[in-house]
Amino acid sequence: MPGSKIHELFYKQLKRKLSPEMTVALPDYDNYSIFAQGHDLLIFYDYWKLWKLNQHIQESLWLQEDHFQEFIYQYLIQAKRNGQLNQEQIFLFIGPGYIAHHILDSYLHPLIIFYAGDHIRDASNETWKHGKIETLLDVYFTQYFEHRQCTDYKVYEDFPRTDLLIDPALITVLDDTLFRVYGIQSGGSKFKKGIWQTRHFIHLCKYDPHGYKKRFFSVFDHISKGSAALSYAVEPNDAVPYMNLQHHRWTNPKNKGIGSTQSMLELYDLAMEESASICKELYQLMICGDFTKDEVYAIIPDRSSSYGLPCSK
Repeated sequence: MPGSKIHELFYKQLKRKLSPEMTVALPDYDNYSIFAQGHDLLIFYDYWKLWKLNQHIQESLWLQEDHFQEFIYQYLIQAKRNGQLNQEQIFLFIGPGYIAHHILDSYLHPLIIFYAGDHIRDASNETWKHGKIETLLDVYFTQYFEHRQCTDYKVYEDFPRTDLLIDPALITVLDDTLFRVYGIQSGGSKFKKGIWQTRHFIHLCKYDPHGYKKRFFSVFDHISKGSAALSYAVEPNDAVPYMNLQHHRWTNPKNKGIGSTQSMLELYDLAMEESASICKELYQLMICGDFTKDEVYAIIPDRSSSYGLPCSK
C-alpha cells in the first residue's frame, strides 16, 4: 500500500510555502490533510475486497500514468460549470491534495523503484519491496520531521474522517471529471469512501505498537505478497540504505539515460518547491475564473507519478 504518512507530512508543510493571502483564504486547510492521499484513495476504497483489488489498482494506475494535465483541466472546467471554482474544498482537493501528491510521487518514486526493482505487487516478486521501502520512508520522515515514531502514538488519528464534511459539490465534480477523462464510474463516491477507509486501513494494518501485526503478516507474506511490508513496527534507521545520503549515482528505472545523485531528502525538498509554485499559480487562475487549456497545461507538468517521465497518454 502507498506511503500515506509521508504525504500527510508533505501536505502540512506545504501550507508554510503558500502566500499569506492564500492561508487567510483557506481557513479549513488543516482539516483536509486526508486530501494528500490523492489518487491512492482509489486503492484504499474497499481495500478489504481482495477480489476487486486489481480493478482498484488499475484505476489508480490510470491516474498515475495517463492524462495528468487533462484531468486537472477538466476538473477546473467541471467546477466552473457548477459554479464551484472558488469553493475552498475544490481548491484544497486538487492543489495541496491531488497535485502535490502526484508531484511528490514523481520525485520519489524513481529512486524507490531504482532500489526496489518493482512498483506494484507481482506474483514473481519475492516480496513487495516497493511497499517495504515506502513504509520505511513513512517511519523515517515522521521521526525526521516530528521527532516521534509511528508506533509511539495513535498514528491513524493523523488521518481524520473528513468524509463527513465533504461538500457534495466536490463529489459531483470528481464524478464528472473521472468519467470524462478515464471512464471511471462514480469516481467521486469512491474517493469519498476511500477517505474514511484510509484511516481504517492505517489503524487495522499499519498501526502496530507491539509488533504483533508485523509477525502475523510475515507468516502469510508468501501467500499475500507484500503484506509483511505493511506494519509500522520498524526502526527509522532501517530506511537509511534507501535514502541515498551518500549521494551515489542512480538512474531512472525506465530511462537509464537520466541519472542523479540526489538523496531522498533533496528530492522531497524539490517536490515541495514545485508543488508550492503550482499551487500558487493555480490558485490565482481559479480566483480569476477565466482560463484556457493552454494556461492550465502551462502550470501542470506532463509527468507521470511513477517514473517522473511524460505521461504515456
